Amino acid sequence: MDCALVGMSLPGVTNASLSVLEGACADAGLSARRVPFTGFADLLPAVAEVRSLRPRVVGISIQSTEGALAALTFASVLRREGFEGRLVCGGHFATLHAQDILETCPAMDYVVRLAGEVAWVGLLRGEEPGTLPGLVWRDAAGRTIVGAPARAPVIAPSHVLVQDHLGVPASDVIASEGCEHTCGYCCVAVTSRLARHEAHRDGRAWAPGRWSPQRLAEHIAELHRMHGARVFNLMDDNLLPDGPDAAAEFATSLRGELDALDVPAIACSLQLRADAVDERSASALAALGLARAYVGVDGYSTRGLRALGRRAPATAGPRAVRLLAERGVFPTCNALLLGPTTTEAQLRAELEAIAEVRHAPVHLLPIDVREGTSYLARARRAGLVEGGFLWRHYRFADPVAARVARVLLAMPTRLAERSVPLALYDYGYNVGIAARLHGSVRIDDLGEDYFRVARLWNADQLRLLAIALDEPDPEQVIRAESERVRAHDEALLARVDAALRELERRVRAASGGNFRAHERGRIISQLAASFTMLAACASPVAPLDGGSDGGSDAAVDAATEAAVDAAVDVAMDGCEATCDDPMLCAADPPRGLDCNYLCGASFLVDFDAAGVATDVRLMDGMMLDVTTRECVLELLATACYPSLAGTTHTIASHCWIA
Repeated sequence: MDCALVGMSLPGVTNASLSVLEGACADAGLSARRVPFTGFADLLPAVAEVRSLRPRVVGISIQSTEGALAALTFASVLRREGFEGRLVCGGHFATLHAQDILETCPAMDYVVRLAGEVAWVGLLRGEEPGTLPGLVWRDAAGRTIVGAPARAPVIAPSHVLVQDHLGVPASDVIASEGCEHTCGYCCVAVTSRLARHEAHRDGRAWAPGRWSPQRLAEHIAELHRMHGARVFNLMDDNLLPDGPDAAAEFATSLRGELDALDVPAIACSLQLRADAVDERSASALAALGLARAYVGVDGYSTRGLRALGRRAPATAGPRAVRLLAERGVFPTCNALLLGPTTTEAQLRAELEAIAEVRHAPVHLLPIDVREGTSYLARARRAGLVEGGFLWRHYRFADPVAARVARVLLAMPTRLAERSVPLALYDYGYNVGIAARLHGSVRIDDLGEDYFRVARLWNADQLRLLAIALDEPDPEQVIRAESERVRAHDEALLARVDAALRELERRVRAASGGNFRAHERGRIISQLAASFTMLAACASPVAPLDGGSDGGSDAAVDAATEAAVDAAVDVAMDGCEATCDDPMLCAADPPRGLDCNYLCGASFLVDFDAAGVATDVRLMDGMMLDVTTRECVLELLATACYPSLAGTTHTIASHCWIA
């Protein structure tokens, strides 16, 4: 076996990076085998599989901060278990942390930055490392060597994975590279800047790009002709060109090109910026077939947007989700609410502005401090960030922000587990497909349920955050609110899950097939649990020294309680009444997932008097094997966390969607 490729393999989700490398190996006549790896939960089985394959080279995909510690632990354990071949890593995270990885993980031989196909094949063929684009390695003295300029990925048709999503063949598509914008917290902007720099080293010019509507239409037409695909998940960070006029022209041209190629109506999902949406572009996107949109709002007030380096108007977010919802699109939006530099004034402005969102669930996320971003630089200058690249712990300059973070992170259904926005993300996708492509199925009531649950979720988030802002004792808020919040959120989740089962039942009844919904958000939330160790701010420590739809609070409370009661009723008796296949019951484990996905747990980490990790164990009583524990500690102990000195600290993943 020439090589093993180790990385995420999720049900119904294309891993484009591994697919590209597999294709490069096949074109070069080299043998390759993919080894699924989803984190600590299946680390030892993945090590055993690689050893059984006996490859000459192992490539490890490290795409995210959340997966980095697990991936490097895998490399360390594999080496300890006797693997003598070359270990290589690549991916988004590895690109930004090449030197850190080589200095921290002795098991790793090479890191490939940006596009890896040429360097990967060259290594397998034994070519001189210094000639391979993007390759970084250590010399005999242990110094990091940066070789030939890295190459930005070329936009090319991805290797196709087509699966049925609610009875319709569906495919993930990537049609762009990089992003023109320079948001202060975004690692995509950092990678785009690196791609420009590397092109300059090579005497070339590079700029973010996207396929033309004609090229994208040709690719979609080919997928439809060869596989019958009519659902397309456009996975790009920022596919639409800048500004609502250009976005409208792009969507209109794409639909026109599809018509010219005899492609029937499609359903699609994509990510877009809030300031790309106006009346015209919203109508053009709906006419194209947009079913679900993840709207990158990030900040809702002028103060919040400026803190993130965004230049969109504060009204863009609520307006975008309203315009899309009015045209039959199911939007989800985010709020980067809490970070080390967040102030009380910023929080109050954000909460007031978020109250204007009435047409989408708001997914709260901490602001991660990503390598190379201006946000990380600002937090570092303020002395708020400590630790190493595998886990950066940050403190809050404002004690009120620290207090709010303490409350939010003590409510697992709000952030650390599968949250209501994750469930609605899946639900909106499937209801959107039904609306676009299953015209005979009645879905009006199911679509209304999406927006009803979103309003209830948003209202209770704002209620809790307002209490946390005004109550000086966060522990008092946690004691008073934990059970209510848990019951509220679990009831809404049950309501969404039961509604999704009902949607499946109606589509199957109308079409005569055993059709299944696709739940990318559920899969990703289980993946976050499997990686388990990483979160942007984890449990906050002491800070440094020195609404609704417009009704009354009482009305909101009454509406929320009534909805929770109704959702509990649905959860208790709705499943058997609406599901004729026990495998589709909301009470069952996530479909298509190996049981290892369900084994993630939070870690407890002990820190000594200097703030260095000395022990690590699982909260739920599960034990790490000796080798894995030693490797985790060796990696973590390369960094110091002074504010955690002498403590036992809980570290858990948060869930995200994209």
